[in-house]
Amino acid sequence: MRAATVLRFAVLHPERAEPPSTAARVLVLLALGASSCGAPSAPAVAPPASRPVPRVVPAQSAPLLPLEATAAGLLALVPEGSDFTALVREWRSLYRGLGSLETLLARHPLGRALLGQARAALAKNPLPLPWTAAELRRLGIDEARPALFFGGAGKIALALSVSDPEALRRSFAALMPGGGSWRRVERGGGNLHVLAGRRDELACFFEGGLALCAPSADEILGLRRRRPARSIAATLSEEERRELGTASVFLAVRTRAVDGSEVPSRIFARVEEDGASLRAIYDSFPASGAFARMVAPPDAGRASILRLAGDARAVLRFWLDPQAIGAAPRGLYVADPLAGLAAHGLDGDALRKAATGEVVAFERRVGGVAVCLAFRDRALAQKVVEVAGAALLKSLDESARRRKGKPNKDPLVLTGKRVRIDGRPSIRLEVAAAERKRPFRLSLDLAATPDAIVLGSPALVEALARGERPPATQPAGNEEERRAFAADTFISLRTTLGDPFGPAPLAAMIDDALKRTGSAKEKEFLDGVRFLLDQLQGISLGLHREGKKLGMVIRLATLHRDGRPEDDAARVLWLRGVEAKLKGDAATHRKVLAELAARHGATRYGALLERSKGGTLGAGLVGVLAAVAIPSFLKFRRRAQIVEVHEQLAKLASSARFSREREGAKGAFPASTPWTPARPCCKEKEGRCTPGAKVWAHATWKALGFAPSDPHRYQYRFVRTAKGFSVEAKGDLDCDGKSSHFAIEGSVSAEGVTLS
Repeated sequence: MRAATVLRFAVLHPERAEPPSTAARVLVLLALGASSCGAPSAPAVAPPASRPVPRVVPAQSAPLLPLEATAAGLLALVPEGSDFTALVREWRSLYRGLGSLETLLARHPLGRALLGQARAALAKNPLPLPWTAAELRRLGIDEARPALFFGGAGKIALALSVSDPEALRRSFAALMPGGGSWRRVERGGGNLHVLAGRRDELACFFEGGLALCAPSADEILGLRRRRPARSIAATLSEEERRELGTASVFLAVRTRAVDGSEVPSRIFARVEEDGASLRAIYDSFPASGAFARMVAPPDAGRASILRLAGDARAVLRFWLDPQAIGAAPRGLYVADPLAGLAAHGLDGDALRKAATGEVVAFERRVGGVAVCLAFRDRALAQKVVEVAGAALLKSLDESARRRKGKPNKDPLVLTGKRVRIDGRPSIRLEVAAAERKRPFRLSLDLAATPDAIVLGSPALVEALARGERPPATQPAGNEEERRAFAADTFISLRTTLGDPFGPAPLAAMIDDALKRTGSAKEKEFLDGVRFLLDQLQGISLGLHREGKKLGMVIRLATLHRDGRPEDDAARVLWLRGVEAKLKGDAATHRKVLAELAARHGATRYGALLERSKGGTLGAGLVGVLAAVAIPSFLKFRRRAQIVEVHEQLAKLASSARFSREREGAKGAFPASTPWTPARPCCKEKEGRCTPGAKVWAHATWKALGFAPSDPHRYQYRFVRTAKGFSVEAKGDLDCDGKSSHFAIEGSVSAEGVTLS
C-alpha cells in the first residue's frame, strides 16, 4: 500500500488504519518535528470530501524547474488548496527557544520529570525527533536554512535544506522495516533517488542543498516539472510577506467552519531571546450578525479613553457597539440593560448615542484601579450614575433586610452609600470579606468624569472626575505588543507579573490551595504551575478586524533573556529566591527580591519586588479571590474526578440487569467479587490504577463484560444479594485513609430489574 493511501486512510478511518508505511513515518515525523520545537502545531485536518484531489501529470518532456532554498521559493511549490503548510524559516531560533525551555524546566523537580517523559516518548519513535541542533545536524539537515512540509487530499511532501545528503539518506533508510536501499533513478533526469522497501518507496530530488521528497516518483516529478497555477506564496499580502521575513515558523491551515465552509488561516510565530510572538489571520469572519456588531469598533476614530490608563501596569480594553445593546434575538433570555432606565426619564437611544462603546479597565502604578465606559455627554452620564446608584442602594438595602438574623453564606458583604465627588452626587461601595480570618475591605466609587462613567479606587476616581489626565504612554516592547493596542483592535490586553489581571492573584490562590491540600500529587502539580508563573515577564494580546478577516496577535515575554551578560548574576540570585518560595520560605524570597531591586535594578529581575506588591485591587482582592475561587476549583476538580465512578457504575449495573434478562426469570446473577483492584488506586503511580486483563480475570467480570480500558481512581465490586445485586465503588482520592463510597442496587420484581 502506498504512503499516500495509508495517510489518507488513517486520517479518515483512524480506528481501522493499517500500520503506517515507511515513507509516511518519515514525512509525518519530520512534520511533527517542525511543529513541536517551540511553535504552534497545525491541527490535524481531514481532507474535505468535496474538494477534488489535485493531481499533476507532467509532460515527460517538460524540463525540471530549479529548486530555490528560500522561504518564498519553497512556498511557490505549494498549491493554494493544500490542507496544511508548515515552513520553518530556520531551525536555530527554534532550538534556542527549546534550549531555554529545557534549562528553565530543569530547575524544578516537576520540570525535570516532564523533560524525562518527553525524551522517553521521542526515543520510542522509529526516527527519534531531534532534541538539539546537534542531533538535527547528525540527520544531515542544515539548521540555518528553511524547511517545508505541506499536504492536501491525504498526501504529504517535504523540502529540507541539507548539509549532508548521505547522512539524510542513511537516516531515512534506517526507518525501513528489515532495511531499505537507495538507488539512483534516471527517469526524468536530475539527481533523483528512490528509497525502496518491501511495501513502499520514498522518492527525493537532491539539488542545490535541498532534498525535495514525496511518497512516489510520479508525485516528485510533478512538483519538479510544474509549479501550481496559484501557490500559497501568491495569496500572501504585502504585510504578511513582511511577517514571513522575520517569522521562525509559518503555518497555513484550512479548516472547516460549523456551516461546512472552509476557513483558511495563516500563523506567523517568532521565537526570540526573551519570549515568543504569534500573529494569526483567519480569512473567514462574519461581516454581519450580532457578534460582528458587538466586536466592531463603532467609533474608533474618536479620541480613545485609553489615555486614562496612563502608566498603567495592566490594561484591558474592548469595544462594544452601543446600538447592539439590548438587541438580542427573540427567544434569548437577555434583557435590555437600558430598558429599566426609561422610567427615570433616560431615553435608551440617547444613551446609545452618548456611549462610544469603548470600555477600559486598568491598574495605575500609583492611584489604584478603575473600569471606564466612554461617554460623550457628561450631564447624561451623571444622570445614569444617580439613577443606577439609587437602584443599587435600594437593592442592597432589601438584600440586607432579607438576610437579617440569618447566617451569611456568601464570601463577600457589599454595602453602599451616597458621597459627593468633585461636587457631584456619586456612589461609594464597600466590599468586605465575610470571614473574619480573611480581613479584607475594598472601597469603590461610581462617578461621572468628563468623558466616561468610572468605577474604581476613590483617589483615582476623584482625580479623573476633576479632569486630571496622566501622560499618555505607548505599550513598550516589540511590534506585536504595539499592534495589540492599535486603533482597530476590538480586544486589547497587556499585563505584567504582579498585576491584578496577571499571575499575582493566581499565584496567591495557588499558595492558598497548597495550604489546604493534603495530596502530594496535587501539591506537586500546584508547585509546578506556580514555578512556571514565576518565569513570566508579561503578556500582550490583541484581536482586530481586517475586512472579513479576523486577526490575532499574542506576545509572551519571559524574565530570562538569553545572551544578556547583565542578567546572569541577577538570574543566579533569582533562582535562590524561587527555591525559597517553593519551600514556603516567604521571608527569604522577599529578601532576595529586595536584593535584586538594589543590586540589579536595570534588569527585569530588578522590578520583581515592586510588581509582587500588587495594586489596590491586586493586594486586597487576592484574599477574596482565594476564598471564592479555590473552593470552587477544588469542587469542580472533585466533580470531574467522580464522573468516572458514575459512568462505570451505570455501565456495570446495566450489564448486570441485561445478563438477568438474557437468562430469563429463573436466571441467577453472577457470583460476588472482591474489591478490584485489591490495592487502593491512590497508592499507584499518579494516583490511578492501570488497566490490565489479569486484574479483571474473575469470572463475574468476564460474564458482565466489565474491565475499565483507561486508568481509573476507584475500586469496584459486584455483590449478589437476596433481592438482586449491588454494584459498588470506593476511592480515596487524597490517600488519607478516608474513602468515598458509591453504589447502585438492582432489585428483582415481577416487572423485571429495577435500579436505584
